[in-house]
Amino acid sequence: MLDPNNQVIYVSGDGSGDFNVIESMKYSAQTIINKAINYVKNHPTFKTVYLKGPFTYWVSGTINCCSNLELTGDSTACVKLVNTAGWKKMVPLIGPYNEKLTNISIHDFEIDGNHDGNFKPDVGKAQVFPYVNKGAGYYNLMYFTYSSNIFVYNMYLHDGHGDGLRVANCTNVRFYKNTVNKLGHDAAFFLRSYDCHSYENIVSIRTNSGTRMNDCNNSSIHDNRVWAYANYWDAGNPGFQIERQYKNEISVDIYNNEIHDTYGCGIWVVCNELAVKESGKSKVYIHHNKIYGCGINPNIYYVGGVINFGIHNVIVENNVIDECYGHGVACMGIVDSAVSETPVAMYVRNNIIMNTKQRKYSPVGTGHGIHNRVASTHKMYVNNNCVWNNFNGNYSNVTPFNDINVDPLCVNDAQRDYHLESTVGRWDGHKWVKDLAQSPCIDKGDPISIYDAEPDPNGGRINIGLYGGTRFASKSVVDIAVEEPDKVEVEEHVVEEPIVEEPVETPVGKPVEEVPVKVKQITSILYPVFNNRLKQATPDVPLKTYTYSDVGALGGNVYRCLEYFDLSEFDNKVIDKAELKLYWYFPENKTRANDTIVEVYRPDTYTAIYATWNNKNKTQKWAVPGGVWYDSKGTKQGRVPYADIKFSKGKVPTDRYYSFDVTELVKQYATGVYPNTGFMLRAKDENNNYIAFYSGNIQMTNKKLTLVVTYHE
Repeated sequence: MLDPNNQVIYVSGDGSGDFNVIESMKYSAQTIINKAINYVKNHPTFKTVYLKGPFTYWVSGTINCCSNLELTGDSTACVKLVNTAGWKKMVPLIGPYNEKLTNISIHDFEIDGNHDGNFKPDVGKAQVFPYVNKGAGYYNLMYFTYSSNIFVYNMYLHDGHGDGLRVANCTNVRFYKNTVNKLGHDAAFFLRSYDCHSYENIVSIRTNSGTRMNDCNNSSIHDNRVWAYANYWDAGNPGFQIERQYKNEISVDIYNNEIHDTYGCGIWVVCNELAVKESGKSKVYIHHNKIYGCGINPNIYYVGGVINFGIHNVIVENNVIDECYGHGVACMGIVDSAVSETPVAMYVRNNIIMNTKQRKYSPVGTGHGIHNRVASTHKMYVNNNCVWNNFNGNYSNVTPFNDINVDPLCVNDAQRDYHLESTVGRWDGHKWVKDLAQSPCIDKGDPISIYDAEPDPNGGRINIGLYGGTRFASKSVVDIAVEEPDKVEVEEHVVEEPIVEEPVETPVGKPVEEVPVKVKQITSILYPVFNNRLKQATPDVPLKTYTYSDVGALGGNVYRCLEYFDLSEFDNKVIDKAELKLYWYFPENKTRANDTIVEVYRPDTYTAIYATWNNKNKTQKWAVPGGVWYDSKGTKQGRVPYADIKFSKGKVPTDRYYSFDVTELVKQYATGVYPNTGFMLRAKDENNNYIAFYSGNIQMTNKKLTLVVTYHE
């Protein structure tokens, strides 16, 4: 009689268990294990089936789990597929794959897919009829469908023909702290599932990827280490693969992974050519990953660090991408305007992308740091990266903003130590140390990226690179000695300013003359780093990729916009004049029912990638829908604009720029009176008076929204 207080059912191969695999059942151990599981199923006081080791549990059929089951065992217990199994497609070693289950945990033992025992060497394929390639759905180690609360951890999974864990239409799945070696497809494959997470795994890839997510939402891949098991024809493809096919949106967060020496690209995001229409709400966020040496496959062209085949709203931020083949970051493939209302948008910022090599297959024209092969359908927004020393140039078909192109001064590229050198303090893995040089990437990231986790002194701005925005970020120099300025040279624009001196005795009849000094005056032309349309009719949808900025009201809907420029070059400079120039083009050849007075205000803080009519960032809403602003008097929601222009109702666009004098606001930003949050544009009276200007996203520089700043030292 089993003790109900124990809650554990033991299975063994030496007669010491509650259920025992005897010699005659040696090659069908699943029969005994399934009896133990059925006992748990029929006796709710029991929760656990424990496989005792050391013992190999040969299985000739599926181990069928039930709900509310813990399947565990000794690390020396091994479930192994029999030789020449000959199973049908999609039949797993542990399942079942065709029942709706909940609350299953599988942990702490070994599963051996017995690749070589189910292999026909003369054809190099799985030994089933007909002979098929690895990854064709045969002999998946674990497979569940329409189930919830599945936890697989501390497992050793190896030498298979299929996936390690495969789930479809499941919720709340965790795959973590597993060691995976030489499977026949993905270590973990999640299809059309929600709340799935793959983390802290060590994966040596064969045939496909470390983790693959197809049509998944609210899911993540983090803190894994993945690489190809060998430089060999079946060594797999990407480190991670993210796909959209039957869902109109996906959301996956990929961070803190080490991806190296993969046969395909490091991370591949891909939209199926027959995918349903994109909702505009997808998000694949790739950040703080170490990606190096990826893309060694000599037979395919889609290799590199991070490659996008048509997924909308891919954000690549604060990664290091080093010595990859093909391209560091790229948009490629045959996609996709037919399934998207707007072009595919990809955001690349705060990364170090360096030492990219030509790919091995058809190498001509490859080896760029950042490359857009499909510019007609894919828009890449590139800013505040360090892109350096790439074989075929740093950029191809992209326009970077505020990137730097110098040696980032990482501690030791060859040893993959990508901490930034700092004379003030740099983390060496154990303690803070000081270097002889200061990396140019410190305090050079996107000025609106969050830097709060960086240790003091942090310069009030995120670092470029792997550790930017984290507690391991290298420290900033804050006190810099002021040197005597170089002699001022006179250029095109000259203003004269009097020098006021202390009075001195002067001979009578010889008055003191004001001595003019000529000051170098410089003009900078800037384009927006971010454009955000705020549309009342779609209050929760970020609208960042449009070629126009619009204000006013149309059909009862109100429109406003946010324009953000990087003004860091004007720190401690004297601003003489600043003009925000908008090119009016719509409604073309039409008048409006009412005048449109376009006003400029200072917006409250917000995060551009999330800003909408309702939302100021990922987790917070505006205090007032439509955005919070301050007027020129500093009044919240005040109505005294920094600048305004009246567009009379009887007027139509005249093919020219209109200039708003925003000198006062830019001065306040440059001198630190307020943090730079850009400009909010809105109409004074939002009543049937809609107009639109070209935004910073349009390709034509002679019509692009522009900020022109004239200043001197």
